[in-house]
Amino acid sequence: MFEIKGKYNTAKVMLPDPGKLDGETLRQISSFLDHPAFEGSPIAVMPDTHAGAGAVIGFTMKMNEYVIPNVVGVDIGCGVETYTLDGIGGLDPAKLDRFIYGNIPAGFKKRVRAPFALPEVSGFLTKDDALLIERDIPETVRETGQDLDNVLQSAGTLGGGNHFIEAGLDSSGRTRLTIHSGSRNFGLKIAHFHQSRAKDKADKKTGVPGLEYLGMKHGGRDYLKDMNIAQRFADLNRRIIAMVIIGGFFGLDYARIERIRSVHNFIDFEDQMIRKGAIRAYKGERLVIPFNMEDGLIIGKGRSNREWNFSAPHGAGRVLSRRKAKETLDLAEVRRSMKEKGVYTTSLNKGTLDEAKTAYKDKDMILSAIEPSVEIEDFVRPVYNFKAGE
Repeated sequence: MFEIKGKYNTAKVMLPDPGKLDGETLRQISSFLDHPAFEGSPIAVMPDTHAGAGAVIGFTMKMNEYVIPNVVGVDIGCGVETYTLDGIGGLDPAKLDRFIYGNIPAGFKKRVRAPFALPEVSGFLTKDDALLIERDIPETVRETGQDLDNVLQSAGTLGGGNHFIEAGLDSSGRTRLTIHSGSRNFGLKIAHFHQSRAKDKADKKTGVPGLEYLGMKHGGRDYLKDMNIAQRFADLNRRIIAMVIIGGFFGLDYARIERIRSVHNFIDFEDQMIRKGAIRAYKGERLVIPFNMEDGLIIGKGRSNREWNFSAPHGAGRVLSRRKAKETLDLAEVRRSMKEKGVYTTSLNKGTLDEAKTAYKDKDMILSAIEPSVEIEDFVRPVYNFKAGE
């Protein structure tokens, strides 16, 4: 661990030395530390940190009286969850692939109609889900100028980029279904709406472009209300994807399936922690950290490390930008490597090449770095991976 000092705050970076940090990531961290809205709360930056679109990935800080929508970013509530599928026998990845292509819209696609009446879904929706669908989402849609049908038809859809559906085997040979997705265009529109409000209120002479902030009495509470609804929608979105696959493909009862969830782009209203590309890591709470589409993921428990802001990395973290990865990586070589590792995929192409293993930090470096914050329980080896290019 080392520290970076700024005008208003100091960040603890959970990497062994500053040489592990590239210049753009350092610049983004420093821009936070030199900004008055980041004053007064301990900042911890996770070992998977890298430069993001406007805000550094791996950032954690307890909330103060200001909010900057761009810090959490556009994919509000994005997270990863894994389900333990006992007693299913052997997995046919090609058959699963066909089912997912036919039943889970991905990329920019949405559903023809909202999925809440689907037989695999309707019986597992909660009272809170009903309030979200019937009251809270429509209210936020009106306030932020969105189309209600578009939002509801995006429920149970994967999206693109680094979002994925994966099946893997744990050390006991059990199949784990893992889903990575977020709040889709609903969260993006909320983030843009409130960041635009912050920009309108900002001092044009002294404001930092992209880091305009809202005080709690001047729009901040409105943002928190809307982003909480987006976080709940993201959770529902992932659960619907799981319900469709678990019930429709595997023929299992969703209510009886173990679920382990780690959200990584959010404000945690339990501990008031902002986590951008970081997850909760409290003692006794189980968590999931994926690495890349070849190395799979770990399941673990938090250690409640205060120095880490009770947090852990959300993944391995990029070492190549999406553009650089597509320009420099060899598609045939990545396909060969995936095949050698025994990972079945039909979605690896030029559009998803930026998600290759070599675009991410080394798994072993992350495993070594997280020891103070995470107790590792198990490794899950991938046997099937699905992604959609933008």
